[in-house]
Amino acid sequence: MLADQGDVFRAQLVAAKWIERWAKTMAEDRGPGNLRSDDYEEGVQYALGQVGAHLRQGDLVPGGVLHDETANGRS
Repeated sequence: MLADQGDVFRAQLVAAKWIERWAKTMAEDRGPGNLRSDDYEEGVQYALGQVGAHLRQGDLVPGGVLHDETANGRS
């Protein structure tokens, strides 16, 4: 990915790192008055982890599977 889509891929790696830190902060911020259930928290952590993984794998850069499927109207 770096050779073909270097700038785009590096930007997505930065986004993935930010999402990872955000997820960690959310997981640690479970103070008094937090009404989010454990199931909800697990789901959020899973979803954010999946988004970060797709970004790190290059799935959303041109030529990546998710990018091309989305750009071509496929799901």
